[in-house]
Amino acid sequence: LALIAAASLASGCVTDDDCSLNGVCTVGTCRCAPAWGGDDCGVLQLLPTEVRNGLQQTKTSSWGGTVIQDPESGEWTLICAEFVHTCGLASWSPNSRVVRAISTSGSPLGPYKVVAEILPPFHHNPQVIKDPDGGWVMFSIGRRCNNTVTCHGFVPPPDKPACPIPNDPSPSNMESGIFAFSAPTLSGPWKQVSRDERPVLGGFESGGSAREAWDADTTNPSPLIFPDGSALLVYRGCPWNCQGAEKIGLAFSPTGWRGPFNKLTADTPLCNEPWCEAEDAFVWRDATTGHYHALLHSMASVDSEMRGKGGGYPCDEATGDNCSVGSHMFSRDGFSWTFSKTIAYNTT
Repeated sequence: LALIAAASLASGCVTDDDCSLNGVCTVGTCRCAPAWGGDDCGVLQLLPTEVRNGLQQTKTSSWGGTVIQDPESGEWTLICAEFVHTCGLASWSPNSRVVRAISTSGSPLGPYKVVAEILPPFHHNPQVIKDPDGGWVMFSIGRRCNNTVTCHGFVPPPDKPACPIPNDPSPSNMESGIFAFSAPTLSGPWKQVSRDERPVLGGFESGGSAREAWDADTTNPSPLIFPDGSALLVYRGCPWNCQGAEKIGLAFSPTGWRGPFNKLTADTPLCNEPWCEAEDAFVWRDATTGHYHALLHSMASVDSEMRGKGGGYPCDEATGDNCSVGSHMFSRDGFSWTFSKTIAYNTT
């Protein structure tokens, strides 16, 4: 079972773990890797960017995404969620779809232009990784439900259509259930890879006693494939219909990304403290050190032990409340994780 501890640096470092596995502890001081800084190497050293970078659209909102250089064309590709019918974030469900965009500048910074739809509404939270056996793997949430709404000036209509399923653990927004897709190239075609149209994790089976679980609502997948081919999913869980705190869990498949996945955190989340509340993890393995890291959208409140002035949304730029949105966790093996109290980045 994966365990987690709080990272705290009260009076200098003792081991490299005190440096967030982003640096080396030398005579009580952290010597950080170039991309990281702070006393515990827990703060990303971000450079200023331009407003034109990324995916900028005047009448369409987007969320998240994976940037990859296509090995065949050399183009920088962004795969992300986009909301149809001029709807904003308030209508991510049911209007989210998955699209592929290409950098028009040849730079990974963009700007990007959408060139194709990969998955229709409702699909959200795509994350893409390389398949060790060739091709690409994408994990996403959603279901076959095209009951979208039309917004006017990003204002959603009062009623939200739904596509109910038996024992639905997230009837209000249909977010529970993680699906896997594969494709020979980033251009597709993408095909669902699951058993009997069921998710590889969470979703339909979360009825009955499972309704009481801390992660009855299972969503926000971030995949990791180990060198031996086994696979890990970092996910966000919360109680039925997300009527409770959002916490992070782990699921593991010894046979690979196709699953089946077993929850390693079925009884309790990785960290059950208020300052560990988070969503939308992005997990990776450091190619230099072999250590594992994840960045997350912090949902910690301003009065929690998390440093800063709270995450979540909306950010109040005048006071700084809810602007400390970037949290970080790290691991030597991918199973035992430390959740840092240092804010990795904020909205500025």
